[in-house]
Amino acid sequence: MVDIKEWMRVLTEKAEALCGDRIRFIGLQGSYGRGEATENSDIDAVLIFKEFNCREIDEYEKIISSMPYKELVCGFVSGEEELRNWDKGDLFQFYYDTTPVKGRLEEIIDVPGYEAAKQAVKTGACNIYHGCVHNLLHEKSSEVLRSLFKGAVFVIQALNYVRTGEYVKSKSELMKKADYNERLILELSDQIRNRSDIDGELYEIMSHSLICWSRGLINGNHEPIVVCGKHVPGVDK
Repeated sequence: MVDIKEWMRVLTEKAEALCGDRIRFIGLQGSYGRGEATENSDIDAVLIFKEFNCREIDEYEKIISSMPYKELVCGFVSGEEELRNWDKGDLFQFYYDTTPVKGRLEEIIDVPGYEAAKQAVKTGACNIYHGCVHNLLHEKSSEVLRSLFKGAVFVIQALNYVRTGEYVKSKSELMKKADYNERLILELSDQIRNRSDIDGELYEIMSHSLICWSRGLINGNHEPIVVCGKHVPGVDK
């Protein structure tokens, strides 16, 4: 398991030594940022530069290639102008899921609120619906499905914000505030995260459940999820 505090300290030290004040922000996202990481979790590091051109791309690559567990590193890197002009729905999840290590995002972007959260829900639902249908019909990939369920968690976080004005990072806390359909999607996301044998009937049930849920968000239908005429077994109503 990565000692993420030490890892981020080393990353920040290396970035400051190589790039100096051209770095505007360093942060951490994902399961490590939420305190829910496992041994297989990615390290979702965030670096925002004043400008991000060929020089900075080469420097960032040098920094990451010198870090331990470099094979786990993904995350987000950009220039500050690009971030300010980013899609507002995407910025909602980006802002609230990012734990600052150096600098403040509020010095670069406006804090996303209710309208950004609504956009995050609609855009996220549309992307999940399209991605899940395409995957079910063509790619048939459990890895793609796993990624789509990860995106669904972000949509549920945005939904909760729309309802309550509160952003909940922890999935266990989110489960307490979710409705029946959302709790089912959260449970299925845990299953697909913790299992490698997602195939056959289980793969189809998970895919159809995600399609049904995202379709309901797009169309404004909040009826319980039904797959092939049957309610999906899972959480209690």
